[in-house]
Amino acid sequence: VIEVPVPDAVQHLLGAVSFLDQNLAALHPAAGPELRAVLVQAGVKCLEITDDLEREQRRSMNIVCLGPKKVVMPADCPWTRKLFEKEGVQCIEVEVTEYCKAAGGPGCLTAILHRAG
Repeated sequence: VIEVPVPDAVQHLLGAVSFLDQNLAALHPAAGPELRAVLVQAGVKCLEITDDLEREQRRSMNIVCLGPKKVVMPADCPWTRKLFEKEGVQCIEVEVTEYCKAAGGPGCLTAILHRAG
């Protein structure tokens, strides 16, 4: 277990980092050097989500990883989708505009029952 601070800009750890594959993660710019260093040392490539509108209002980091490089993500996040697709990530978009108004997204609407290793 490695303790890392959660930045003020996010509510929980999944708001700071979301994995797209075993060695690929989306990272909030405010995640801080400690978390970034841990990820990089573990061989994880970090994709920083710098589009503030998509990240904060449209919840582009609030994703569900269905498998290696296959995610469900909020619709209307073309900047983030392009960043993911450049790394070979298949993006399935869902319309969650109303849920985003309550600061949620696809990840908040999901209960993980099983993760294959």
